[in-house]
Amino acid sequence: EVLPLSLISMDKVPDDADVVLVLSPMVDINELEKQILEEYVINGGKVMLVSGTPIKEDLDNIYDLCWDFGLEKQKGVVIETKSEKYVYGQPYSLLPEIHENDITQPLIDENRRVIMPIAQGMTVREEMPDNYLISELLTVDENTYSKLKGINIENYDREEGDIDGPFCMTAL
Repeated sequence: EVLPLSLISMDKVPDDADVVLVLSPMVDINELEKQILEEYVINGGKVMLVSGTPIKEDLDNIYDLCWDFGLEKQKGVVIETKSEKYVYGQPYSLLPEIHENDITQPLIDENRRVIMPIAQGMTVREEMPDNYLISELLTVDENTYSKLKGINIENYDREEGDIDGPFCMTAL
């Protein structure tokens, strides 16, 4: 069961929440919301972040939260170089690899795919914080790169400064 959650009027994540899903955030969370999510994770809760590309602002608090728990966001939009790994002739409409997990198992069992248009990649930190484990759910491989021009892409050629993959696209 999926229910909407607004942390604006709460002082903590509800006790019966199995996981908090942050789905392609377009605006940042505030400092209080960040603290609520940090407490939730510290006390054993899970946060699933599906990366997106912010349109109007940076997501500093979300990115700080990710860093605190072992993920580093990468600038730009992820571009796939292998045509069989994207759809609609758009190298930014990714078909990421799905990794086994209770959350992704139904997709795997039904031989389904996930399309991720205009997504921002993340990398798992080399040195993880104590007592934290990142489960990569959706990833793209070394044939990808992050186009620093973001959503204002004029061409899909790799340019100086673009960031080489692989990338984590969704993590728990």
